[in-house]
Amino acid sequence: MNEFPVAKDSYIAFDGLSIKEKIKERLNQTRLFTDQNYEGSNIAGINDSIAMSFSLLMYYLNQSSVNGQFSETTVYENMNRIVKELDYKPVGHQTASVSFTMTGNNLGAGIYTIPRYSNLSIGGVIYSFSKDVSFTKTIDNTPEAIKGIDSDTVLHQGTFVEMPLYTPSGNANEIIYITASDNSIVDNFNIDVYVQTDGVWKEWSKTQSLYINNSSDEVFEVRFNENKRYEIKFGDDINGKRLQNTDRVLIYYLLSNGVDGEIGVSALQNKKIAPSVSFNLQTILDSSNSIYMSQSQLLELSLNNKFPSTYYSTPESIESIRKNAPGVFRSQFSITTKKSYETFVKSNFSYIIHDSVVMNNSEYLDSYIKYFYELGLTKPQNESRALFNQVNYADACNFNNVYIFCVPKSVKSSLAYLTPSQKTLIINSISDEQVLTSETVLADPVYIAFDMCLKETNSVSKETIQDSELLVVKTQTNRRSDSSIKNDIQNVINDFFSVENNTLGQSVNIQQLNTSILNIEGVSQIYTRNKSTRNSVEGIKMLYWNPVYFDLTATEAQSLTNLYNFQYPFLNNKIFVDRITLQ
Repeated sequence: MNEFPVAKDSYIAFDGLSIKEKIKERLNQTRLFTDQNYEGSNIAGINDSIAMSFSLLMYYLNQSSVNGQFSETTVYENMNRIVKELDYKPVGHQTASVSFTMTGNNLGAGIYTIPRYSNLSIGGVIYSFSKDVSFTKTIDNTPEAIKGIDSDTVLHQGTFVEMPLYTPSGNANEIIYITASDNSIVDNFNIDVYVQTDGVWKEWSKTQSLYINNSSDEVFEVRFNENKRYEIKFGDDINGKRLQNTDRVLIYYLLSNGVDGEIGVSALQNKKIAPSVSFNLQTILDSSNSIYMSQSQLLELSLNNKFPSTYYSTPESIESIRKNAPGVFRSQFSITTKKSYETFVKSNFSYIIHDSVVMNNSEYLDSYIKYFYELGLTKPQNESRALFNQVNYADACNFNNVYIFCVPKSVKSSLAYLTPSQKTLIINSISDEQVLTSETVLADPVYIAFDMCLKETNSVSKETIQDSELLVVKTQTNRRSDSSIKNDIQNVINDFFSVENNTLGQSVNIQQLNTSILNIEGVSQIYTRNKSTRNSVEGIKMLYWNPVYFDLTATEAQSLTNLYNFQYPFLNNKIFVDRITLQ
């Protein structure tokens, strides 16, 4: 075999037929067998099988060898397997959630607890409580708004499903798979595990990684694996407590409706809460020290939502995994640096947050507070949104704050802020991982409005904006209707300023918007024109401003307009069709 004439790397050039001929040639050289030369013989059949297998393997090698590298893979399964070595857990489905207010009606004064997994139906769409919710009613048998419920509780869209009772094998790092069907939408952040040991049920906690826990911690990991199924992993008595074969395990997961589960403002109004009915769940609740509300008492609660729900998010994409995995690995599941804060928020709350920026105390003062000083405010710390967040989320010691500016996913439009309950949820999660001396404050971004405007004088008013129009010169040979061209222009502008396509502190490229409009079929030239004076300027001209301080901030946008990292752009007037004139 030392004289084998094929170079070590020549196998890449082989196909099934050539490897078959090479095997036949080598067998003929040995002169031990002759049947390889006769099709249909046993040796020829074996040769065919080897050649076919080789051909199949070469196909996979040629087609997917590039996907073996973290920086190049485009196959989800491969990427998922690669980042598993970094102990990174891709985020799966993220259901909609909604904040709410609640009124207690004919209930006596006292402390009440809504049992976990209770739910209410909105036209067949279910929203559920993911945890026990306790509140205090102070007035007997009189409608009373329950204080604080909207600041720390959210409802999650979906129904909690109980998996069959599981008996562990007792192996180290035992894994249980969620048994939902392939097309089911299971929420990544609402999987609960209960373990019965010596007849006593206890809820175990979800951990980011078993490796940061000791042998007695009753914890589990959840991973959205390469097959897009959830696997629940337990400890080995070294990192995390090990399941014993005498234990019993119950798992509850939230089954979502996806996009169909999103709701608007006041959708919860007049809807009644119903408890989740399950013998096993009732056994678990009975083992706790809480006294839960009965079904008749739950009917005395009235809910309403002042804000629409967040919208459903699909599982994390390959590009998102490629971006987030190194950051999580570097942070080693602790939150100490600016980058680790950003990675933690984006990884764990992508179902709530579209974009976020983190600032320390110095950056907050030197950019955000300074911005308001430059507007002429003598007490910028009393600006409404800044004061609201400072009072509610910062402590008396103000030199150790970490400020996180967040653009929420609550609505697919502008001027949206995280609700108090969503902010509390994020802050509580961060507090378990951050440096002990730091305090997290969730801050609201400054939204910056953009609109078409031809500025002819030093001063500008909102009337000047309304008096501006886009004049479009059509291509002479074009046969498209005016309405179709207008609709295309409208879509291009809306897409340019859509929430999904923008980030905090970005550069708004007006020149790119001009180019996109000119690339529309049938458009030859565009001008921004004042309808009153009939003056016009080539291209689309825009004005941008802070909606709260229009007179102080209205500025003509340049070809490339840079925003502060706490500012987020939006389109002031989404109806452009009526402001487009074709000729």
